[in-house]
Amino acid sequence: MTPDEPTLSQRTPIWSNDGTVVYYTRTTLGDGADLGIFRVRVDGTSLTQLRAPSNDGPIRLRGLTPDGLGLVLARTVVSGVIDVLDLNTRAIRSFVNPPFDREGARPGGEVTSWRPQRPRALVSFGGAAGGPRIYVWDDQAPPASPAPLLPDQTYGADWDPTGTRIAVARSVANGPVELVIVDANGQNPSPLPGTDAARSPYWLRAGIVYLYGTRMATEVRLAPVGGTETPRTLFSGAELMRLTYVTP
Repeated sequence: MTPDEPTLSQRTPIWSNDGTVVYYTRTTLGDGADLGIFRVRVDGTSLTQLRAPSNDGPIRLRGLTPDGLGLVLARTVVSGVIDVLDLNTRAIRSFVNPPFDREGARPGGEVTSWRPQRPRALVSFGGAAGGPRIYVWDDQAPPASPAPLLPDQTYGADWDPTGTRIAVARSVANGPVELVIVDANGQNPSPLPGTDAARSPYWLRAGIVYLYGTRMATEVRLAPVGGTETPRTLFSGAELMRLTYVTP
C-alpha cells in the first residue's frame, strides 16, 4: 500500500473503522526522528500527510477513538502525555499527567477503555513512584490534567457494556490486587469475591474477563457480575503478559 522507502521506517499501522484506509507514521532509520503521520487507501492511492513532523521523537499510533474520528497518539520521548489527533480539523487534544515524584518524572500511559458518552476515556499512567493510576478523561475537551479515579494502585480498568460503571483491578496500600466495581466518579466500590491477583480486566456481557497471576499470569478467568458464582478458568497453562479484547 505504501511506497518503497529504503532509508525510512513506516510504523504502527492502524485500520480505519470502515477498513478503507490505513494510518501510519514515518521515521528516519538512524535516529528515529519523527517524519509525520500519514493516511493511505488500501489500494495505495490518496497518500496524505495528516500531521507535520514533531520534535518529540517517534510518534506511535495507539488506536482510534470509538467514532473513528480521532487518532490516539503516544510520544515515546515526552512521557506523561496522551494526544488525540482530530482527523477532521487536524487539531490535537491532550491529556497531561501531573508528576508523580519529586524529580518531576511523568510516566508513560495509555487509553485502556472507551465508552460512547463523555467523558469517554479511561487512561492508565504508571511506572514512577506511586504506582499506576486510572483517570477518566474527556478527550473532546481542551487539554486537561484530571485527578485519579481512585487513590489506589491500579492494574487495568474497563467500562461496563452500558458505560455507567467501571471494573478496576486495584491494590490498597500495596496490599493484594482484587477486582472492584465503582461508579463513573470512583465512588461506591464493590469488591468481587475470589478475584485476587487480577489484572487487565475486560467487562463483557458474559462477565468480567481478566488475567490471574502474581508475575507472569497463568490463567484467563471470567468473573460473573451480580451473582454468587465464583470466577471460573477459561484458559490456563501459559505465561501471559497482556490481555486484549478485539471486537468483530
